[in-house]
Amino acid sequence: CVRGRIRELNRLRKQVEPRKIVSLDGEVAKEKFRRKVLGWQLFLVNELPPELLVEIFRYVVLSTHVMFGEPLQKLRLTWVCKHFRELALADGLLWGRIVFNDPAPWTRSLTFLERAKETPLDLCLDDSAEGVPNFTHNQVMYLGQRFRVKAHNIRSLVVSLNDWIGPWFILKLFANVSAPLLDYFQLDRGWEPYLWTTTAFPDPDSRAPIPFCNNDAPNIARLTLNGISVKWCTIHTGKLRTLDIRRLAPDVCPTTAEFRALISAPNLTKMHLHAAAPLLPPEGQPRLPPVYTAKLRELRLGDMTCDAAMNVLYSIHAPDVRIFALSKLGGMDYTPLFEMLTRRFAKVEILTLANVQVEDTVQARAHLITWVDMMMGLRVFRVEGLSTYAILKILVTDPWPY
Repeated sequence: CVRGRIRELNRLRKQVEPRKIVSLDGEVAKEKFRRKVLGWQLFLVNELPPELLVEIFRYVVLSTHVMFGEPLQKLRLTWVCKHFRELALADGLLWGRIVFNDPAPWTRSLTFLERAKETPLDLCLDDSAEGVPNFTHNQVMYLGQRFRVKAHNIRSLVVSLNDWIGPWFILKLFANVSAPLLDYFQLDRGWEPYLWTTTAFPDPDSRAPIPFCNNDAPNIARLTLNGISVKWCTIHTGKLRTLDIRRLAPDVCPTTAEFRALISAPNLTKMHLHAAAPLLPPEGQPRLPPVYTAKLRELRLGDMTCDAAMNVLYSIHAPDVRIFALSKLGGMDYTPLFEMLTRRFAKVEILTLANVQVEDTVQARAHLITWVDMMMGLRVFRVEGLSTYAILKILVTDPWPY
């Protein structure tokens, strides 16, 4: 048999090692190719039940990287034979994950969109990837209109554009349509979010917050807004698990009441706030009791003032946080923040301090030593870009006197 012949040739090749015999290697390669051909001839794949063959197709396609190779794998399934093509075209799930990285007019991606039919869609529009040209405003409008028609089938939507106005178009197009299946929504805006250009937005109404999917996205679980805001009260929080808000101008950040409504999500497990802190309450107003976030496990704060960071911590009570990170906190004294942290997050296992201004004073050192020593289960302590050696002194200081 072919297998026995290959085994015999391999044994012979080991006997003559380390010498190389070209003819022997050629015989081994020939027999291996013969075995592969015979295997496919003996295995009648077309006689498998259609539902089993479709599952194999899904495994082949969905196990391939969505950015590299998946579109080609989909097309290859339609090139093999008529039976493969019919099964592949009939299964909308094969075509539902689409990255618009082909050249305009995106014939391949739009064909996949039509073949997906009424199955859940995972759509990605990203011009920040290498080799992908920037989308123009008209192109974003055109694709947004195509997405809008399929809004009731969209399960995840990722739009990451270097342009500043394009993401606003996407939000505006989806402002009055429902997205009942939407689970993951990510919108990244390029440029600085603080540059409100009057030429692009001459009408003050165009700068007003936009409703999120007509206040009808009940299944939203992961929400990322980078450089762009929405009308915060239109976000459903019943199934929200991840809240990631970054780079917002102060006047469009959520108010204290809106922020409390967002963190009241019963399933919230991750919260990232970077240059997007809730507005500070008016001076003299009594502070409300913190919101109990029982399931919050990961909290990351960055690029905000000491008062803003403390306002976030005043708003939440999260005793079971396991991952905590502070980043890009500089330009002022953050000692009051560390004093506040000495009474919080005792169960943290992974702690990150990146580009955080740590004062080299007795008071700041005492607060940090007390805080770090309180984390009995700390396994990873990541330090990056600190301006002083205060943190090193803390690590080698005996915490007992404090």
